Amino acid sequence: MSEIKIDENYEINIVKLTQIFLKNKILIISSIIVFTVAAHLYTLTLDKTREYESFISIKFPNQVLFIGYEKYVSDSELQTEFNKNLNSNKTLKEFIEQNNNIQKFKDYLKSNNMQVHEYFKKKKIS
Repeated sequence: MSEIKIDENYEINIVKLTQIFLKNKILIISSIIVFTVAAHLYTLTLDKTREYESFISIKFPNQVLFIGYEKYVSDSELQTEFNKNLNSNKTLKEFIEQNNNIQKFKDYLKSNNMQVHEYFKKKKIS
């Protein structure tokens, strides 16, 4: 294996480095300003009306999918996440809305003196 040789007498001259920066300060500052203005102009062209939204729905997965990964995923974590999702306010609200729709459907059938199979038979024909 080859060894990397390091010159122990190598020094960085801070004074020379500072002089180089001061000598080129106009170039450094102007390039910073140019790129800042370019970035600002680019952001003005972006479509600000778009909004992005994503949702994730975690369901209780089949355990066969996790064969070989048991040490990374424990049943208790999956069960906790499932219970949290099941007991969320959103799930409760959706359940209540669906239940209300079922009652409206029953009332509609009753008011039209109709059976469920008759309703779906009409729907199938239309």
